[in-house]
Amino acid sequence: MLRHPSWRILIILALSSLLSLCGCSESSGSSSGANSPLKGGTGATAGSGAGSGSTGSTPATGGSTGTAGNTANGGAGAFVPGTPTTGQFSMGNVTPASAARWQLARDVANQELEDLWNLMRPDIEVRLQNEAVAFAAAGTLAYQAGPVNIGVTDITGLILDAQEPPEFTSLSNTQLGMQLPRNGVWRITLNAEIGLSLAGLGINLIGIPVSMEIILSATLNATLNDTDPTRPRVASSGIPVTYINASLSSTNALVQPYLPYLSTSAAPIVQQLLQLVLGTYVSFTLQSFPGDVWADGAPPLTDSGIATPFEEIAINVDKKIREDHMPHGLLHRIEMDTPVDDEPWDVAYLNGGPQNTGNVTGYSGESDSAIHTGYYLASQAFRYASTGDPEALDNLQYTLDGVGKLLDINGGTGLLARNAAPMNSQIGQHIISRGHFGQTQLNGQTWVGWQSDSGVSRDQYSGIVFGLGITHEIVNDPAVQAECALRIRQIMDYLIAENWIVVDDRPNWTQAGGAGPTVWTVQSAYQQLGFLTIGERLNPGRYAAEIQRLDGLAPFTWLGAWISVNQLDGYYKFNLQMLNAYNYFRLETDQQRWMEMARGYRIVQRWVGHHHNPHFDMIQSAIDPALQTSLFPSVRESLRLFLTRNHRDRVPPGLDLSVIQWADFTFGSLSSPLGNTETVPTAPIPIPLRKYTGYFQWQKQPSREAVRQPTNFGAFLEKPGIDVDLPYWMGRWHGAF
Repeated sequence: MLRHPSWRILIILALSSLLSLCGCSESSGSSSGANSPLKGGTGATAGSGAGSGSTGSTPATGGSTGTAGNTANGGAGAFVPGTPTTGQFSMGNVTPASAARWQLARDVANQELEDLWNLMRPDIEVRLQNEAVAFAAAGTLAYQAGPVNIGVTDITGLILDAQEPPEFTSLSNTQLGMQLPRNGVWRITLNAEIGLSLAGLGINLIGIPVSMEIILSATLNATLNDTDPTRPRVASSGIPVTYINASLSSTNALVQPYLPYLSTSAAPIVQQLLQLVLGTYVSFTLQSFPGDVWADGAPPLTDSGIATPFEEIAINVDKKIREDHMPHGLLHRIEMDTPVDDEPWDVAYLNGGPQNTGNVTGYSGESDSAIHTGYYLASQAFRYASTGDPEALDNLQYTLDGVGKLLDINGGTGLLARNAAPMNSQIGQHIISRGHFGQTQLNGQTWVGWQSDSGVSRDQYSGIVFGLGITHEIVNDPAVQAECALRIRQIMDYLIAENWIVVDDRPNWTQAGGAGPTVWTVQSAYQQLGFLTIGERLNPGRYAAEIQRLDGLAPFTWLGAWISVNQLDGYYKFNLQMLNAYNYFRLETDQQRWMEMARGYRIVQRWVGHHHNPHFDMIQSAIDPALQTSLFPSVRESLRLFLTRNHRDRVPPGLDLSVIQWADFTFGSLSSPLGNTETVPTAPIPIPLRKYTGYFQWQKQPSREAVRQPTNFGAFLEKPGIDVDLPYWMGRWHGAF
């Protein structure tokens, strides 16, 4: 009976590595960004467009919009697209890439795959061997074939003969073809010692040396229907053409009579297994992918016009964040000594309201401190650019110093920490208890840094780059701009020098169970081009060569976006795509690349653009000003409804969930030819009834309802409120409020 034969583990690991590198697999982990071997998350395309500031909003009415343009700090007209011809850079006239550009995209993608494959293959081999050894030590590598029972007792060696990388054989808006390997076959040779028993014959041997060889190759092709460029669908796909062979050999005379039988039995099992694994990603997938759009056609919300003191609440939330959530310049959730069971934001944070009741007793959420600190930095940049308030400038300077600590804790190399704090602080002691990575002297104190067990992820970098890019662009302060440029330069220089692969904070990743590298190459090219565009804007000329090197990947970036838009789980990935969207389209000056990147953005927008998400809606309307008429009222109403929710991470009593209508819906699937059918709401859940989250509501799917837990632990957890101040201050800048 087949349990966990070693070749099964090896094949799955090899294929998951391959498919991840090709951008054909999807990570749906938590927002902390944990990565499996050579698998870092979602690739998709996004961008950001022009916007105008707001100076004349009337928060009390909730219905009026401000005057376009920023006059608060001398930056009028500064926050505009970096385009020489405004009319050509429009979502209304996006055109597909030319045949020559698709050919370039295929060539560049294949070169990137080859470089990455050659760089990582030795470590993959070590990782595979360590995984196999761990399974052997656990006694789980065994199978039975007829009267023969075999168990692997030791792994003595593993050879991965996979010199040739995978490659794309065709790539366009209507064709997708892959081949692995590029030429020849892949071979995995496993040298082991086994125990052998023959049922009924009384033969029981151990320590028998054997060698197992697996040979494999595959070719995959699909044709797409691109009639609706925001929702390309598979028109036809062939069954993957695969070749697999498994064989056993041994110098032991007692085993040799049974080798033909064992090899004959093993080959069909390997064939079946490999077909299953490949089918998960290709054969089955392409019959139903990507499926229909959930809640398609849900209209924007209508502005009720109810008087709401948005600005007053946002300013008080900002003060609370600065005083309670950022003891060392970095943002955290906090634990309080006094519970609050049911108190809306629009009650607690009015002038004279109870604010944040009680005293801070602890901090949490350190794994995502970097990304959320980046959000807060952006919010205060928007606030200062819109109002000129000195308090906002002080907040962003304080936060910018905290961002610097996330880099300085690792020597200013560009390796970003998830969190950092003085060693003797409460947060610092918590970091030490979990195992700190960096340690250095900063401002006369010993600081320690936290990378988490899985190392820093792309989402942490995304939040920081998002905040730095916006702050540099709209805050007319030379010292602030110089600091932003320095930190972006550190990050970009590091990522380029490391070939867009981060392993420095996980030196043991090749060990069994270790966290794999964080990889941008190919699968997250949209982030590479987005980061580089910001870096070039802040440091002119420094990244022109790297942009030119990766320019051909722009047409390719739609693929990662397309693969991601078939599910609501792992919703945070859409937030990462939209963050990149906001900055990229605002700063890109190359029209051809802008148009090619826009294809992926529009695919993501088609999936999430109707979810009544004020954060996404502000980004959409900034990218495409034609949407402001419909989305600005929806932003105001969405935020107004959010302010009626409890500011603690505790679902209040008495929510009427009966208003939510449910029905079966079939999502496109990467594992089933018929898709996955789930019972889900028929429309985005009303914002007051959505599932609570401790940090940032707008990166959570709108299809899960709030459920009140029997314990009141959440009543002690105070949420920061960046889901209030980021969409509000961004809206002030662009004229939504």
